[in-house]
Amino acid sequence: MTSRVKHPSYMGWLRRGLYALLITVGLIGYLGASFAQDDASTAETAITEVADTDPLAELMPTHDRAVLLELTGAIGPALAHYIVGGIEDAQDTSGLIILEMDTPGGLDTSMREMIQAILASDVPVVTYVSPSGARAASAGAFILYASHVAAMAPGTAVGAATPIQMGGESPVPSDPTGEEDDDTEEPAALPQGSSATAPRTPLDAKAMNDAAALARDLAEMRGRNVEFAEGMIREALSISSSEALEMGVIEFRVGSLDALLQAIDGMAVEGSNGEITINSADLTVERVPMTWVQDFIAMITDPNVAFILMNFGMLGILIELYNPGAILPGVVGVICLVLALYALSVIPFNAAGLALLVIGLLLMGAELFVISGGVLAVGGFIAFGIGAFFLFDSSVPELSLDWRVLIGTLALFGGALFFVVTYALSALGRKISAGPEELIGMKGNVVTWDGNHGTVFLDGESWQATSKAILEAGQAIVAVSRSGNFLVVKATK
Repeated sequence: MTSRVKHPSYMGWLRRGLYALLITVGLIGYLGASFAQDDASTAETAITEVADTDPLAELMPTHDRAVLLELTGAIGPALAHYIVGGIEDAQDTSGLIILEMDTPGGLDTSMREMIQAILASDVPVVTYVSPSGARAASAGAFILYASHVAAMAPGTAVGAATPIQMGGESPVPSDPTGEEDDDTEEPAALPQGSSATAPRTPLDAKAMNDAAALARDLAEMRGRNVEFAEGMIREALSISSSEALEMGVIEFRVGSLDALLQAIDGMAVEGSNGEITINSADLTVERVPMTWVQDFIAMITDPNVAFILMNFGMLGILIELYNPGAILPGVVGVICLVLALYALSVIPFNAAGLALLVIGLLLMGAELFVISGGVLAVGGFIAFGIGAFFLFDSSVPELSLDWRVLIGTLALFGGALFFVVTYALSALGRKISAGPEELIGMKGNVVTWDGNHGTVFLDGESWQATSKAILEAGQAIVAVSRSGNFLVVKATK
């Protein structure tokens, strides 16, 4: 028996649709991530124009150069690598290090790396919260306290440094033991803050006590307001630049970088090896930008980019499994997945959210192999959406998944799954259009016949056939069914 094999045409369209979906998800996601970054940086303005330079370029003499490092955005591994590296490189080449700060806070581990580098520096480190509208919140407040000199521009704020654990914000206590002490006096100079409650778990109390101890020690080391240092931890207090100057949290409140350099000139600070006198009046400020490696690390550790890379990785691998030998989707998928896993190793994420995300992607991919009538696809889509929503749980917006990336990805996945499921369901109801089944109901003629078996000619081809009746060569027949490898035919007029 010979037969013409017909491949279902929708398979090619399905493959092309998956490739188009992959590219579109990436473009939409990257656009959403860039919009989020634009929103976070709208308050940034230039204070003093200083030329950007290559960090590897020829350095200026030690006492003629002040290095300016931009501590802006969420504090994470990339920013820590940049700041720590910049401080270390400036030890033998600069007379002053300036950290221009505008941060909502970030990761505790990255913050501590920066603090250690500042405390070990032989060169004075000046933290300047600028421009107007900037803030030194959470981890940024610790770094401000650790610096040799603390300054703020008018219209800036500092504080709100209560540690937040994964899983949501923890209430902040006035007493870490949860016991009230009627004899305890409130700090006289503190402004009104949020109401204090007991910590939600022992882990919350542990993190809060640890942060408070560090803040107190830094305040005592630099001779700054100890009460506010503890209040910004336990009561999430935040104050303006004028209040910070009045309360002794900072040394200077100046409106420009030039004014800051003039104000700190001749000031004596305690360095790692003894007292240091700052000579800043004639220093040339050199702004050192991030290297391309640091920029790359910062990009992939952005939660939005990490989320997109994970989707690329899983989709690429699923396409490779569905279409073995394509190679490119598999290679791209593995690379993206490795980068996503690296990002997740350094930014906080919810393990349950990640598990739901992976399970959802696997279930949606399984729909391509096992037609379940949409059960796998719908279940996978729900799991994927819940997992994506809970994947990054952080009080810092810059370390959370942007809702535009989430909604865009869910919409694209939902549209693609709707197409796949509806097409698959419609295909199940169609008449089979390949092999002997397509001949049912067609008429033809007997070619040869012997007993109850013979050869018939239908649709331009010869087929083996069987019949209850004895037929003759040339007799007209019609195909009524199929029995194994034979067509069942009967005589017709």
